[in-house]
Amino acid sequence: MLSAVCGAGWGSGWHYRDNQRRIQAFGAEIEQQKSNKYY
Repeated sequence: MLSAVCGAGWGSGWHYRDNQRRIQAFGAEIEQQKSNKYY
């Protein structure tokens, strides 16, 4: 419920930053899995 309010209203800037952090963490995890496969 809170995230819906944030996405629709004033909090979209904060929400965007939070998503960027999640995307970065997800990307780092994938990179780690890739390197684990190759080595």
